[in-house]
Amino acid sequence: MERIHQFRKRSRAISEVGKFFITIEQVRVLLEDLKKWVDLLNAKHGEILAIPLSNDDRNQQLEEINAKIKSLGQVTKSKLKGIEKTIHDPTPDAADVVDEFHEMQEGVARRGSSSIQLYTPATTRIRKVQFASLAKQFREIMTNYQLSQVNYRDQLRSRLKRQLEITNASISEDAIEEWIDQGKMTIFTKSVMFYPKIVRDVEARHNDLLKLEKSIRDLNELFKELGQHVESQGFVIDNIEHTVARTVSFVENGRQNVTQARIYRDSFRKKKACLLTTGGVIFVLILLGTLIYLSTAQIF
Repeated sequence: MERIHQFRKRSRAISEVGKFFITIEQVRVLLEDLKKWVDLLNAKHGEILAIPLSNDDRNQQLEEINAKIKSLGQVTKSKLKGIEKTIHDPTPDAADVVDEFHEMQEGVARRGSSSIQLYTPATTRIRKVQFASLAKQFREIMTNYQLSQVNYRDQLRSRLKRQLEITNASISEDAIEEWIDQGKMTIFTKSVMFYPKIVRDVEARHNDLLKLEKSIRDLNELFKELGQHVESQGFVIDNIEHTVARTVSFVENGRQNVTQARIYRDSFRKKKACLLTTGGVIFVLILLGTLIYLSTAQIF
């Protein structure tokens, strides 16, 4: 009965580790999807900027892509926060599992059997590195997304300024900037009502610009906290390659030392065999000499 109870405790502890790595894999899949959608967004930006007038269908597609990216970003961020919580602030259930498993280990040790420790400083470091690596990838993807949005906004803004300059040649650049920033597009539309297509296009692009700027502000706020956290743990990832390189060097040195030790061991064995053989021969010769001497003495 005791063995069954211990097995259940151990299964619970192993289950916690399994859940952690399942979550890690889920985040990896989310990051792959997120990157694909950001790449698709860049392509859609190029399509929209390549046409002279605003296109409602393409703009709708762009909004859907942005919504998908934000949704995936929220899910990914939530999972990353969950991973971080298991590292720095384990849940009571997880803590109980650890305590119970340690108790089981002590019982196994008392019986003289080997034990397996699943929650150690080493495994905690592994969890931290896994989290920091995924968080860094997430930050890079979302930074690329933000840069794409900013670049698209700037190009959209430049095109809008050119349209305003063409239709209102007497208006200063500062006035145009004020129109765009403060949304005073009614002044422009009243002055160019005889250009209905241009009016519709400028209004559409201005609305797109306002939506885009709001999206960028929301994005900054949304990922500000996680970005700061990743920055504070950036040294973990930056040192991984250095640590791996040092580990490889240590392993190589260790391999060479082992090879040298084997050479010394084989040499020692050969010398030992030679000494034993020589000693044996000397002993036999002495023994034979003694026997011959004793035999000769008895004859005389």
